[in-house]
Amino acid sequence: MSATITMHRRNMDSGEPTCLSTAVVVLVAPRGMLSDCDLAIAGALSRGARAFTCEVPTEADGDVCDDGSTYTMALEAIAATLDQAESELPGLPIVLVGHAEAAVPARLYADLCPGDLAGVVLTKKSNHLDAA
Repeated sequence: MSATITMHRRNMDSGEPTCLSTAVVVLVAPRGMLSDCDLAIAGALSRGARAFTCEVPTEADGDVCDDGSTYTMALEAIAATLDQAESELPGLPIVLVGHAEAAVPARLYADLCPGDLAGVVLTKKSNHLDAA
């Protein structure tokens, strides 16, 4: 899912509106918590960023398996969202934002694929983050 930019400026040559896409923000939230992030998405859009969202399973869902498949599913969802962002807006820097319990898989992704990201923001400290 992606949100659209509402900021525009006039192209100096044609006078036509031009989008001010300056960066991509990929917001990763636990299942059912994207609505908690509306203000963050609006803030990113107002500053010219393009926002993509990704809901992921977390330990709080109770779906954790012994083999770690909850994190595998979360990492796959993050990678798919980043691929979509890169294909739609190639070359723009990507900032990954992990919200609440989704900060853990966001941090794991950042550790595994640091070259994919311009930055990482984690909105909640957890024991998993302290141990990393």
